[in-house]
Amino acid sequence: MTKMLVVAVVVLFAAVLLVGCCGIPFPGGNEHATITGMTGRDGAAVANGGSTTQRVQHISGTVDNPSGTSANTFGGKVAIVLNGDKQYVTPTSKNEDGTWDFGGDFVIRRGSNNVVVQVEDSSGSVYGQSAPFTVTGNLPTRQVESVLTWNTDDNDVDMHIYAPGGQHTYYSSLNAISGCNLDLDDTDGYGPETFVCENTTQTGQWTIKVRYYAEHGVTGPVTATVRVTLNEGQTQTYTHSFTADQANADNPDNDWTVTTFTR
Repeated sequence: MTKMLVVAVVVLFAAVLLVGCCGIPFPGGNEHATITGMTGRDGAAVANGGSTTQRVQHISGTVDNPSGTSANTFGGKVAIVLNGDKQYVTPTSKNEDGTWDFGGDFVIRRGSNNVVVQVEDSSGSVYGQSAPFTVTGNLPTRQVESVLTWNTDDNDVDMHIYAPGGQHTYYSSLNAISGCNLDLDDTDGYGPETFVCENTTQTGQWTIKVRYYAEHGVTGPVTATVRVTLNEGQTQTYTHSFTADQANADNPDNDWTVTTFTR
């Protein structure tokens, strides 16, 4: 056996061990997760490798349960990874073949977008990963983008944006700021909540805040993450932890001031 062949066999054996014991997925996916579709709010389906003018897309598919096909509870977590940012979603229902459905609304960016779905087992190791799903967003340049996510299921965390002119965008007033919109408001865990400005003329001081609206039975601490991008430049990431007793609906006393910026 030549030296090159020996090296190739050793590398292949090591890769198999990593996938099997350490939860590292094959680059092209390993059949434990499948993206079956992407659909815009206009109802138009987007094919893998296609393009769209709709920035809000519903991503759906099926995943295998790390606990096995006979289990009636999902033994892990499902994450949609959009352009490198991971966001958990809750599997919604079990199918006759033992797979589980998932789905979630996400905001894609201008230009190329890459989506994969990962399945984690109960220990947090990667059990499976889908093949990539790519789509091109034929969209305007974003002046402001702010994305809120959090690390727990079922509870409700809200993002509040205050514009220089005094307008206030939040779940009850999605487009109060002209040229901007709160595209997604999530009320039952993980997020995302996504605020986008594509055509605002307002300049001056902007403020982003986050409020823990309702714990819905979650008793432990909640870590919120906000990613802010201005003019499609470098993204700034902020994190903050809330306790259960800080959930206070529309009372702003426990608000987290994420950032204040000028544009």
